[in-house]
Amino acid sequence: MENRVSGVRSVELGICGLQSAAAFFSRVWNLEQSARTDGAIYLRGTGRYHHILALHQSHGPATVRRVVFDTADRMSVDAFHSRI
Repeated sequence: MENRVSGVRSVELGICGLQSAAAFFSRVWNLEQSARTDGAIYLRGTGRYHHILALHQSHGPATVRRVVFDTADRMSVDAFHSRI
């Protein structure tokens, strides 16, 4: 059985202009806010996930903080991890 990633589950970005970035992704990608904290905004699409994009307040250049991949099961996660 081949273990593989079936997709990207979510992405987290560190960004300076938190409000303007959230407005951009809402307007252009049609994402909706699903949650908010003092330093982050979580945006969802039309799928089943709580959020697909998390924007975190940053004071430097934009950064990719985390990419979450979707797999069928834990064995697939472990196989993917060992390959990378």
